[in-house]
Order: sequence, then structure tokens, then C-alpha cells
Amino acid sequence: MNTIKLKIPKNYVDPKDEGLRLESPWIVPESALFLAKILKGTELVFDIGMGASTLFYARRCDKVIGIETNQKFLDKVLKFAYEHGLEDSIEYKFISNQELIEKAIENIGPSKMFDVISVDTVRNYNRSEFLKKSAPKLKPTGILILDNYASDRLFPSTYNWSDKELLGFLGFENTHKVYDFHNDAWKGKGTRIVTPI
Repeated sequence: MNTIKLKIPKNYVDPKDEGLRLESPWIVPESALFLAKILKGTELVFDIGMGASTLFYARRCDKVIGIETNQKFLDKVLKFAYEHGLEDSIEYKFISNQELIEKAIENIGPSKMFDVISVDTVRNYNRSEFLKKSAPKLKPTGILILDNYASDRLFPSTYNWSDKELLGFLGFENTHKVYDFHNDAWKGKGTRIVTPI
């Protein structure tokens, strides 16, 4: 069991650098606490939209491979990673174009399957496409995290899906379940986590 304590920033809806300093992902607090309990420390993580989540996973998992869309923010994340001694656990790419991100996801070889995939880029990107491209890269026993899952702008074709529809899309109808962490303060209503049964 993972015993690393998670510190939730006081202003969790907009924590700015405090979230990075505390290594606390900018997702609904209950979902972050849930993840902190179920991660085992051996996971390979694909973090589409880097940030405090990258530091959170680097602290609790074996390796994080990230894609970030904002160079200035990536530099800030890497600065905190070095300050916290987490740089050896993180690989990253800066890509700021929807199509190029999709191609980068598609180009991940079949031998590289992820234990955790987190889709949480900024608002200018279609996260549904990132989900569609990355889902086949998730191990059958893997965990998928979607922040702001109920936003029609971020997830235009999947935002209003039921748990059953999402599991069907992923091909995990009989192997996984969905946890919804609803929070009205969150843009997109909250965080959705898909875990093995």
C-alpha cells in the first residue's frame, strides 16, 4: 500500500504554483486521494497534459512519459521536478498541435503499454481524440483518468457518455468500472477514473 501522504492545496480549484510545490494534481480532491491509495509504485504512466499530476505520478509510480502543450508551463513543471529530485522518473515532449499530438500517441509502439493514462490538456485541444488514440495503449489492467470529463468543449464527442458507453468504447465492459468524482466547482464537473474490477 502506498503510504506517501498527499497534501491538497488550500485553493484547489486554482492552486497555481502551490499545486506544483505540493505535487498535488489539479483534479477533484477526492479523486486524487483515491489514486494515491490505489497506485502501487510500479506503474508506467502516460500523462497527456503535464503539470502537478506529473510530479504526483513521478513520486508514486515507476516512470512518467508526458506530453505538454505549453512550453513555458513545461519549463515550470521541469523546474519543480528538478527541485524535488524527480527528474529521472520523467520523460517528456513539448507538442502544441492537436494533429501532431495524435500522431505522437499513434506512434507509440505496441510493445509500450501503460498502466495509467491521464488525459488532462488545456482547453484548446480535443481530448476525445486523445482518448480515442491513447485507449489502445492502456493495459487491460490499467487505469484511465479523465479530468473535466463533462465538458462538451474538452470532450466534444464523449462528454455526455454514461459509464456503460465509456467502458464499451474502451472495450472494458467486463473488466473495468467507472468512478465519477463530481464537483460543481470544477470546469467540466469533475474527474472520472476507470479502474479494473
